[in-house]
Amino acid sequence: MAMESMRMRRTIRKFTNERISESEIRDLLLAAMYAPSAWGKRSWEFIVVDDENFKKELGNLTPYSSQAAMAPIDIVVLSDKNASNAWIEDASVAAEHINLAAAKMGLGSSWIQVRGMNHNAMDAEVYLRELLGIPSNYGICCMIAVGHPAEQKSPHREGEFMPEKVHRNRFGMQAAA
Repeated sequence: MAMESMRMRRTIRKFTNERISESEIRDLLLAAMYAPSAWGKRSWEFIVVDDENFKKELGNLTPYSSQAAMAPIDIVVLSDKNASNAWIEDASVAAEHINLAAAKMGLGSSWIQVRGMNHNAMDAEVYLRELLGIPSNYGICCMIAVGHPAEQKSPHREGEFMPEKVHRNRFGMQAAA
């Protein structure tokens, strides 16, 4: 059930050294490609990074990306800005499909923000674009570190529904629970 996968999915930042198989990588990417996209444009594309030198660079990309160096693979989620003006949304949904698929497969994953982040004094997106040879018409949504978890986190509690975050018809109007 989809709700159970969402309840079980937690951010994992520590991974074992166990490799991710090619069939697991394919399944993660297939899940991403099942994501809906605006007007069916499928503007997303993915770079699977497993080279140790590149992973080290990804781990130093931002102050919050160290898990990228330790994960067996990192998936950089891109989208063609010329194909869709909803490229951020398209890539974001595809990225979350990767996270949910990883959880269902018993893998851990961590969404790593790239947009709006800095690498030293340089924009992280600009640095990553140069590092991985990404054409200028592709927007970089995020990176996802994926691996076998070396840490366990409890699932979300079933009672985490927050009615105060839900408005009915107008902001500030109490919604029915």
